[in-house]
Amino acid sequence: MQICLPSTIAQAVRLVAHVSRAVTLTVIRPCGIETGSQLFYLSALTLTSWRGRYFGANAGNESMAGLEADFDMDGFSNGLEYYFGIDPTVFEASPMQEPDLEGSDFVFGYWRSRLTPGITARPIWSETLETWRTDIVSQQVVGTVGAFHRVRVRVPATGLTKVFASVEVTQ
Repeated sequence: MQICLPSTIAQAVRLVAHVSRAVTLTVIRPCGIETGSQLFYLSALTLTSWRGRYFGANAGNESMAGLEADFDMDGFSNGLEYYFGIDPTVFEASPMQEPDLEGSDFVFGYWRSRLTPGITARPIWSETLETWRTDIVSQQVVGTVGAFHRVRVRVPATGLTKVFASVEVTQ
């Protein structure tokens, strides 16, 4: 990987990798002079290390750092925030993009971390918010940027009067 940087750097460069592998980072000044290379070994951010990063000494406290907890009270469980790759300690707007109709299908999208070891997720939908279903819903990765996938979810809505959708995360 080659990154061209100005000779004075005002901010730190942070690499986020979601695959275990070795990467050589080479820094080159604008004039094309190589200033050095360094080999980095990158590995996935496991759920345990993620909890430690954001919750520190409280990482083992299920009421604060558990998958079902919502520490920042933004309406997204810590499990969803891990899956979406967002900070569970900062109140954030929805990581899900505005829903839309495409033909007779209800669609929405979201960005998710490419690798969330120990976590599985699936889109779910409901007409009532009481009973959630997994049938007739499909999802597709439609893009990748760095450590994140862009996912598009589709629910055929023919004959439905209301459609609510979410993502269910389990460990």
